Amino acid sequence: MHAAYVSLWRWIFVLALALELPLVFFLAKQRRGRAVLASLAANAITHPALWFFWPRLMPYTAAVVCGELFAVGAEGLALATLGGQRRRGFLIALAANAYSYALGELVMRGIGPALWRFWAGR
Repeated sequence: MHAAYVSLWRWIFVLALALELPLVFFLAKQRRGRAVLASLAANAITHPALWFFWPRLMPYTAAVVCGELFAVGAEGLALATLGGQRRRGFLIALAANAYSYALGELVMRGIGPALWRFWAGR
């Protein structure tokens, strides 16, 4: 793993948390603190998996789709069980991940082709 890629991941992870956690807080109707902590814990697992695990298994597009589905599922489950958002957990996770993915794509396009070459294996 390239040190530059790991460093980039750290920055993107912080950005994802900065985007997702306030949205989780806003969308959670009850137990907002627990919802934020559940989302933070789930992100600590799903985000590294999306960056370091899924790209090793499959091509870029498939890795993004599978990784994002995994993230929404795991984070939704965490919100539904740990965060006290039983009915809303998966919807909150879907909204938070869609939001950070969309803004993350804008950031990624700005980073340039170096990351694409890593993901595409070129």
